[in-house]
Amino acid sequence: IWLLNEKYGNICWSPCAAHCLNLILQDISKMPHVVDLARRGSHVTKFLYNHKWPLGWLRNRPGCTEILRPGETRFATTFIALKSLHDHKLDLQAMVTSSEFHGWRPSRSTRGKTAKDIILDSRFWNDCLVIVKIVGPLMRLLRIVDSDEKPALGYVYEG
Repeated sequence: IWLLNEKYGNICWSPCAAHCLNLILQDISKMPHVVDLARRGSHVTKFLYNHKWPLGWLRNRPGCTEILRPGETRFATTFIALKSLHDHKLDLQAMVTSSEFHGWRPSRSTRGKTAKDIILDSRFWNDCLVIVKIVGPLMRLLRIVDSDEKPALGYVYEG
């Protein structure tokens, strides 16, 4: 590329913005604090999706949407899943403090107790909020540049 640039000075070259943003998100997701946060969030999500009762309880809440699970292929999905969990914070806390939850047998298992401890841990929620606020602008930009609807490079340089 550099040889072409020397020979043809009028050629503009720009790296793929979506790829660069994914690499940035990958680096952030490898930070030890973020790895631990994602692991804890994944534990809660797996516990919820492995049982019918919590999903049914959450779906019956007014205005409640699905809790998104992290995917394996893109690093952005880790942060999308953490944001989704944070968006459901109040419903999750109401669920694990309800009498129905305490009477439900899996809530007394090791995994159930761990999920409940994570859901009631204010530090977990504060860390989720910090990460969501940090990567939020990167995620919005990734959504813009990864779209096939219209050219996005102008928006990248404008913002």
